[in-house]
Amino acid sequence: MLTSPLARRLARGVALTLLCGGPAYAQSPPPAPAPASGTASGTASASTETAVPQNAAAGPTQPPSGPQQIQQGAPGGVRSSPAVTPPPSPYKPLFFENDFSGYVGKPPYIFGEDFKLVTLSECPTVTLTAGGQVRHRMHSEDNRLRPDGETATSYQLLRNRNYVDLKTEYVRAYVESINAYNAGSEIDELIIDENRWDLLNAFVDFHLYDVAGGAGTFRVGRQEILYGDQHLLSPLDWSNTRRNFEGYKFIHQADDWRLDLFSLNPVNGAAGSRGFDVNSFDEDDEDKPLWGAWLNRKLAGGASADLFYIGQDREAPRSRTGARIPSVRSADGLRHLVGGRLSGTVPVTSGLGCDGGCDGGGGKVVRTWDYDVQGGYQFGDDDGEDVSAAFFNAAGGHTWNSLAWKPRVGALFYYGSGDDDPNDGENNTFYTYYPLAHAYWGIIDNLNGQNLLDYALFASVKPTDKLSVTGGYHLFRKDSGSDFLYNVAQVGLGPRNAGTDIGNELDVVANYQATPNLGFQLGYAHFWYGDFAEDNFAQASDDGEFVYFQTTFNY
Repeated sequence: MLTSPLARRLARGVALTLLCGGPAYAQSPPPAPAPASGTASGTASASTETAVPQNAAAGPTQPPSGPQQIQQGAPGGVRSSPAVTPPPSPYKPLFFENDFSGYVGKPPYIFGEDFKLVTLSECPTVTLTAGGQVRHRMHSEDNRLRPDGETATSYQLLRNRNYVDLKTEYVRAYVESINAYNAGSEIDELIIDENRWDLLNAFVDFHLYDVAGGAGTFRVGRQEILYGDQHLLSPLDWSNTRRNFEGYKFIHQADDWRLDLFSLNPVNGAAGSRGFDVNSFDEDDEDKPLWGAWLNRKLAGGASADLFYIGQDREAPRSRTGARIPSVRSADGLRHLVGGRLSGTVPVTSGLGCDGGCDGGGGKVVRTWDYDVQGGYQFGDDDGEDVSAAFFNAAGGHTWNSLAWKPRVGALFYYGSGDDDPNDGENNTFYTYYPLAHAYWGIIDNLNGQNLLDYALFASVKPTDKLSVTGGYHLFRKDSGSDFLYNVAQVGLGPRNAGTDIGNELDVVANYQATPNLGFQLGYAHFWYGDFAEDNFAQASDDGEFVYFQTTFNY
């Protein structure tokens, strides 16, 4: 006897499938769930690295969590206003959120669109979409803060992703493979560089209900996650392997708001799974569970707000005897985070009856202000110490839409707390979970947002509709001189009580989107090490440098 609502719903779906369901079922299946509240939604090709809110370059589609988007690898997640942004790309940071509804059968032709939204059956409605990506990056670095002490290397990264997406009204099945490898590295390969012939995503969605202006979906299986501006939860597209998780998610999507509830375990090395092997089939790490809730609400005037809770029970690396490794300082225990975010744009228009600008009611957008403010408090237990930590981020900028090259200038401040006293029984080091560090704390990837102060300025121009160039300058300091410096892998390096001056970094990134399928990216970073780094790391005896050239082809 079918007593639960889910069982009855699934039984009804099976019956409708067998009996063709009637006109409403056959002709108008509900849309797939929108991207997770706060997914960087919007406009850029997945050939650009996603980051923060996205209106300047890459992101999932459907309702954005906020009005802006960030370029993959663009220093500091530099934004541009919606008026500057070209039409949304069908390729999104999460490929299971790709949206080809505005492209298939319409000019210009998109390579591979013949395999998008293919109708397999009209009674019941069954559609099939298939595609993927090939990405290549030439990568050269010198004097980067690697924990192994190596100083210079040049190598190539190549990855291939392929997916199949099968949808009916009540059930959706999505599978995506990945083959990522490193070629020519002169030093030890990073765990985020390789994952040979594995499953990146493999999940099933069950459409539970569609009532009172809201739809409910239950997702089970292997899946990537992306929330907010990716300061906390990101698939890390910069990584050659991307992060993935396994478990459950419930999504309620309404017109102006979305709620996600999730319970997941990390799977591959990029997500921190301890049993990961590049040549073996990935399995989830049940000893590092991640769970949480994320609520996104669209507000009046183009603003967007997020409220979130994230929890994780995480064990730090230990020796064979079970003792914590003294040289490795990382989160160890149960941590909870509560926080929120507010972001938006304020366009300035000019038109008939306006003297320099209007607040609305028509007219041409000549300038745009953008803003993004968020923060959170973290509590729990870390290796027997009470946790009391916090983070705060504030960014803003101004775009001159009516000028040639549409210039934008902006500024950013980031604070991630450090531990003031290692002997007081309280841990104040903020743990960043799974961030897109590459877009925020310098593209050379020396740092993570733990025990960190970042003061940054940015400028960007758009010489053509296809070309954008962004530059950023960071001043990095430790929040607490009594705590470690934390590298991009969230590992504490260097002695305590040895100063706070980490250094300064210059980043320049150029993106050229030749076609909706094909994109190129060139990046350069220079790091001037400060007194703390020079005194404690051999790599910091000279300046750090990093250059890369990336080609991405989606199909």
